[in-house]
Amino acid sequence: MIYKATEIKITKTKLVIGVPEPFKLLHVTDSHLIYSDDQDSDMQRKLMAMRREAYDSKHGDNCCRRWCDALFQYAKDNGELLVHTGDLIDYVSHGNLVQAKAVMDTLDDYFFVAGNHEFTQYMGFWPGDPDFRAKNEASVRAIFRNDISCCAREYKGVNLVGLETKKSQISAEQLNFLRAQFDKGLPVLLFYHEPFYTPGLYNRIVTDFNEGDHQTLGEPDVLHPDSSYRATNETLAFMELVKNHPLMKGAFTGHFHFTYNDPLPSGAQQYLTAGSFLGMAREIEIV
Repeated sequence: MIYKATEIKITKTKLVIGVPEPFKLLHVTDSHLIYSDDQDSDMQRKLMAMRREAYDSKHGDNCCRRWCDALFQYAKDNGELLVHTGDLIDYVSHGNLVQAKAVMDTLDDYFFVAGNHEFTQYMGFWPGDPDFRAKNEASVRAIFRNDISCCAREYKGVNLVGLETKKSQISAEQLNFLRAQFDKGLPVLLFYHEPFYTPGLYNRIVTDFNEGDHQTLGEPDVLHPDSSYRATNETLAFMELVKNHPLMKGAFTGHFHFTYNDPLPSGAQQYLTAGSFLGMAREIEIV
């Protein structure tokens, strides 16, 4: 065993749904693996040094890989399906793709949804190639066993649904896909990387999150004047569906690196799980 139970921090969440047999999932997010190797550019190796210093100086040596390995091992030891909601890697590089595949291949089974870092080049530190995602998308997707942008899986009496929140939006295709999943009639657990706006979450973000953009899905224009982030009609319809559909039993996200939850009108909640580089994850018990 590569971890001590007293070292990792597991938030326990219990959902009473009425499944045939109780089970648990482990929700992990925001691992931010940081690797560049000799097949990467000088800029990518410089980025590795910068980003490792940023994380390790605050959270301990090798925090991103050390806690990722520990939490993956916890899921295996406890027979729990691991669900990861993105930012497994900090940026795209040959080194990161090699290590990400090695990490994911330690699991016999998992469910993965892309975050915003899965397709980023230099994270805004330097100008990047505007066509970078198109050129590298196939290489990133090849690491994973499921579609990381729009996926669903019936699992022990519930429907696990995953959607990539690309540029803080939901596409028409994804919205129709989600509606089709609800039409199946099973309780839905939804997984996506960037949470949608609520007043309580916004207040928590501006108070506690100091690591980048504060953007949430559907954030009011007055709070985020950049029109490129203005919610599309599809994103707004997604939010209403998640908030109000009676089959929605839990929405699980990450991105902001802290633990939080907000009640939704349907009676379900939107949960944020802290970054795994902190040694944190969420254990979801379904009964």
